[in-house]
Amino acid sequence: MKVLQDYEKAFNVNLDLPAEKEVDEEKLENLEKEIEEEIELPLQNILMHRKNESRKPRDNFWRVFILNILTNEKIKELIIPEKNALISAIKQIEELEYPEDLKKKCKPPTLEQFIIKLVIFIKFGVENNQIVDFEIINQIILLFSDIIESCEGNNKEEMQNLMNKCNVTKTILFFICSQEIEQVTFTRMIDLCINLLEGGNSEVQKSFYQYFIDSPNSENFFFKLNKLINAEISYLNKSKSLHEKVDLCLNDINYSYKTTLGFNITNVLRLLQLLTENHNEYLQVKKIT
Repeated sequence: MKVLQDYEKAFNVNLDLPAEKEVDEEKLENLEKEIEEEIELPLQNILMHRKNESRKPRDNFWRVFILNILTNEKIKELIIPEKNALISAIKQIEELEYPEDLKKKCKPPTLEQFIIKLVIFIKFGVENNQIVDFEIINQIILLFSDIIESCEGNNKEEMQNLMNKCNVTKTILFFICSQEIEQVTFTRMIDLCINLLEGGNSEVQKSFYQYFIDSPNSENFFFKLNKLINAEISYLNKSKSLHEKVDLCLNDINYSYKTTLGFNITNVLRLLQLLTENHNEYLQVKKIT
């Protein structure tokens, strides 16, 4: 119960918590654990002090401290410039200065080679999820989105085409269509698809279309999107449990380490819109049977 009360205080939200005597401790512990997983940070080691008789009073202060750090605007002001510097360095990877002894051993990498290596790593990571932490995969997918978002005008289209050429589109579609993946990874992949298509990129649209007609699993793509839409409709039409109220609050929280908004049904609708942008008749009339 304590962690939920801390969330109310730190995030200035009202979860309408039940009285202490009405709470099922085992269910509450599961809910607290899911909250910690939802914010996508390794907080379990910091906050796993429940039902521990030796817990010290300072542990609760540490919990509140961590929760406040997560929503501190000053922290975001430090994170964003570092992130932008990393993205800028990646985009100019061919222009970076390398030590002379390193140049003699191997040619400096190109941006295309860099992206291809990350795509290969994503394939390996998703196929061998017992070996590679999915959070690493999620961060690579997010990095691709951030790189595209950092570009403007013709530069954005060029970056979209480069990533498409490096099989980013096909790789993402393959995993969305062919196997079950973690929800966070799935939503990150949907966001990356949106960034690849943003502006009605016709080359990327063609890659989507070609994948849909060539792959027997392509119907899974639309099945999953349809499932998300129907789940959202059902969710909107029912009363919310405590767990669902917490989820709603978490979706609206502006975490210091996040620079993008959370995933919701509008992301799905935006993706469908971009697939048919520029009156893309091939995708508008395509039927998956």
